[in-house]
Amino acid sequence: MFLIGSALFIVTELLLLQVSVIRCLSLCQEEGWSCEVEGKSVNLLYHCNEDIGWNAVFEESVLTVPDGTHSITITDCYDVMIPLSFSFHSDLNQRLPKLSINNVASLLLTAAPDTLSIPQNIILNNIHWLDCIKRNTFSGDWQSIAFSNVTIDRIDMYAFAELNVAVHIEWDNVNVNLLDTNAIANVFIEEGSFKIKNSVIETMEIMSFGIKASKVVIENSHIKDIRLHAFNVEAETFIMVNNSGFRSVMPGGFIISAHHIEISRNRFGYLMTRSLENIRSNLLSHSTNPIYIFKQNYIESADVGSLHCNVSSFTEHNGIIYISDNKFVCSCIHLSWITQIADSEPELAQFYKTLLENDKNNTCSIGLCSFPLSSLRKMINTEYQCVANITYDEICNLYAIFSISRSSSQQANYLAVLLLVIAEIIVTSQ
Repeated sequence: MFLIGSALFIVTELLLLQVSVIRCLSLCQEEGWSCEVEGKSVNLLYHCNEDIGWNAVFEESVLTVPDGTHSITITDCYDVMIPLSFSFHSDLNQRLPKLSINNVASLLLTAAPDTLSIPQNIILNNIHWLDCIKRNTFSGDWQSIAFSNVTIDRIDMYAFAELNVAVHIEWDNVNVNLLDTNAIANVFIEEGSFKIKNSVIETMEIMSFGIKASKVVIENSHIKDIRLHAFNVEAETFIMVNNSGFRSVMPGGFIISAHHIEISRNRFGYLMTRSLENIRSNLLSHSTNPIYIFKQNYIESADVGSLHCNVSSFTEHNGIIYISDNKFVCSCIHLSWITQIADSEPELAQFYKTLLENDKNNTCSIGLCSFPLSSLRKMINTEYQCVANITYDEICNLYAIFSISRSSSQQANYLAVLLLVIAEIIVTSQ
């Protein structure tokens, strides 16, 4: 009798366990869902097709998933609406490790009502249209946030706010029409990075980008308008390379505090007065001196006092400022102010004197001709007014064989002419 009772107890336990498993995996039985069980982990997949339809709309404020769910993948859909809030059948403290949404025409994310139930990692890939990322969509503690090939019309105020990220935020080939005021506010990435690459941002509103991270990188991207105080970054390293656009960078457009700062190979349309003045050094690292590199940039138009960083902060911290190989569209009227500041503003004089040094190879171009930026001094009088008795052609002729804008064949022709003239002078003298 004891054995029979024990057997009944075991059978009962097995039946209860079976019911529990079925209950926990009930989502896997629903139309459109499939589950892959690996040990104690469950990977869920929702794949749109002709049979179930092309829309995946989850109207619940919290999506309940099987215990042990490791990832959710939603793919190949037209419309997707999903909450960033997940609960487990029995483990209330568990968090979803990964949410991945791929190949979607139109996506709507709804913010999590409970920050404890947000996924740890999210990947958005090949999203044709995300109309708006709304307030508090991304907040709380995350491991990583990655967008790739995503078009976003608008990122609202505080869409990324009070956000702690352990590893990284990365945007690759992301097109954003409007980054609203405080769209990215109080975002902290303790040991990781925020990277924007191969992306387009049409407008960055006032104070639209506020982040503290170990490293911030913006590369190979196109950013059109940067409003007042748009970029607010505190980092160990800030790198902005090979970007274009910058149709207008307003005063204080960049507020950057970092130990290593590099702004290189960018094309700036219009830098307004004091647009770069709030780029300053900090002492997050004490092993090396702070450094600011501004090189190989192309500047179409620069207002008075638009080029210097916060020079005093680098002086105070024994920092290094390196300025070289930058190119300007030449105009005495628009650039003669550089010489005046170099001669008359004690705090900024050294910065602008360095900009004018020939060995730093900062140049000014007009048409096919390029010449040292120091040639601005030949275009002004003692009162820093542009003189009319010298033309750009004369300046070009003066520096023609050193031109970096002319074709190699043109430079070779100039050199050949020069050698012939020298040969003739030698023969005549004999």
